[in-house]
Amino acid sequence: MKGADYLGIESGYNTDKLADIRFTVNKGERADVPVIDQIKVTLECRVIEKTDVGSHTQLFGEILCIHADEDVIGEDGRPDMKLADPLMYDDYNLTYYSLGERIGRIGEFGKSLRKKRWSDPCKVLGHVLPISSVIREYELDAVLPLLPG
Repeated sequence: MKGADYLGIESGYNTDKLADIRFTVNKGERADVPVIDQIKVTLECRVIEKTDVGSHTQLFGEILCIHADEDVIGEDGRPDMKLADPLMYDDYNLTYYSLGERIGRIGEFGKSLRKKRWSDPCKVLGHVLPISSVIREYELDAVLPLLPG
């Protein structure tokens, strides 16, 4: 928690933040991005769109690779967010939260409203997702770490 908070409050222009908190970095497997060893789950992404939204740039990326420590892999072989206990940051209230209890899978609540047959959307690789508030923008690639709480 201390390391994650420090990364958000200290400027990279003033110091080598990762060295300050003794985090180690390796090159990504599928994208030209840094992967921090101390992060439990990391998504390597290729940036496919950039949009200026006021104070920052919103990036949209395609997931290319998922890194996950063994202790956060669930029985189904996928990263389990309950085990990973990711840190959630509320940028408006400047507050951290931990992930709550699982309440359901995508589609369990809204599929009855659809007119078409429902298909399982849980194939992660290749999906497009927003990558919010990337502190350091990379020309072609980005990394989305899920910080442990």
